[in-house]
Amino acid sequence: MAYGQCLLGVDTRLAREQERSLRQQRALQERRLGLCRRHKAALPGLVTSFRQRRDQLLALEAEVYVASQGPKPLDPQEQRRLAIYDQEIEQELYDQQLEAWRLKEQGRAAAWKRLHQAQLNGAEAALRASADRLRVIDPDLLEASARPALREASLKQWLACRPETFQ
Repeated sequence: MAYGQCLLGVDTRLAREQERSLRQQRALQERRLGLCRRHKAALPGLVTSFRQRRDQLLALEAEVYVASQGPKPLDPQEQRRLAIYDQEIEQELYDQQLEAWRLKEQGRAAAWKRLHQAQLNGAEAALRASADRLRVIDPDLLEASARPALREASLKQWLACRPETFQ
């Protein structure tokens, strides 16, 4: 009999725990559904902005520096027709032009790299800010990685915004 009363007490406690757990789940679902309804109008715009920022960053990362065209090399056929003295003068002029181009190109490349790095930093900051706006709604909308990425399954739930999607 004591054993039966003990089991009855355990069963009662388990039933209460299950009931409490179900109430907590329902409350969480209702809270998420309320948030969903409140953010439903803004979410597509935030997602579009996030995707655009991510695409901009990827496009910037894919950019490479393109050097300007240097001086046209000397034509060997034409050089053979010239006197040695003239060949040397032309070679010196070409070498000077080439060196001037190299110096100019170094400065141009350094300026491009500085500008490109500033653009990358700005794009990364914009992507982080866009991701932060989504995390305010629900951290599960984004992958937990170094670079934010959307979780399509969570996004579909939020865009559907129906009670059964948050179960």
